[in-house]
Amino acid sequence: MPSAKMVRRLMTCSVITLLYGVSEGALAHTGVRDQARSSATSTTTSNNAFVITHGCSGAEGGPDPLPVIGQSAVFPFGNASQAVWVHLATNTPIDPVSVIGGDGALNLNVGGVQDRSIFDIQWEEINPDPGDPLGDHGAIPVHALNWKDGSLSPDLLGYTAFRVSVPPIVNNCVANLRIRIAVANWCEEKKNQATDRNNNRADWWFTAETGTQKFTDPDLIQPTFWTTLTVMNPNATDANCPADQRFDVAVMPSGADIDRYLPPPTSEIHQESPPL
Repeated sequence: MPSAKMVRRLMTCSVITLLYGVSEGALAHTGVRDQARSSATSTTTSNNAFVITHGCSGAEGGPDPLPVIGQSAVFPFGNASQAVWVHLATNTPIDPVSVIGGDGALNLNVGGVQDRSIFDIQWEEINPDPGDPLGDHGAIPVHALNWKDGSLSPDLLGYTAFRVSVPPIVNNCVANLRIRIAVANWCEEKKNQATDRNNNRADWWFTAETGTQKFTDPDLIQPTFWTTLTVMNPNATDANCPADQRFDVAVMPSGADIDRYLPPPTSEIHQESPPL
């Protein structure tokens, strides 16, 4: 049976879902606070936040959730060979050129927002490879954000701020673009699958469908859920596309990007290495 604390958390999360439309059934999961809007003629810079709704709880009937002591988030980036694009009505790949136009390369211009309300240290993570494509302003694009050196009580909601520029949706039959972000909440240091008896060292808010090789623990990986920023297309109307032809598209980071950027490179919170 869920603890009294968890019951209160579930009730609070129901209110959060109603108020903020936390994405894709994110009840009691880490979601994205605000939706965004984008069309062929209008795009948005979204000053947003991840909503941490509980600590790492492990198996049902186990100990009460642990405080979150760090967080990492990997954003989708690049063209069809770097990010994974899916037509959600058919669950098949889709050419990003038909969704966002141009050459189909996604750059969300991810940026961190200075805020020490939960974590004292936060940093942006880039690809130092000189062959990595440059962003719109000549800066190497950010692939991930990390937070550490803090503690969020399991009884409180937490917000970790970020900024993204959503791409144009050039296809009027794409009703929503679901930008899926691989988020990990870290709750214990220096543990891995073999030593985490309660399965509460972390919460991973993504699935294995894009091919991660490092994050495969079946007790932590999600069967269907991703932390998701929903981008609504106001041009997906009856006048522009019949209702029975409209569909949603998802884009998510590749498994290779998750494996490269999700483990915090300068932090001791590196769950999938042997304990130090």
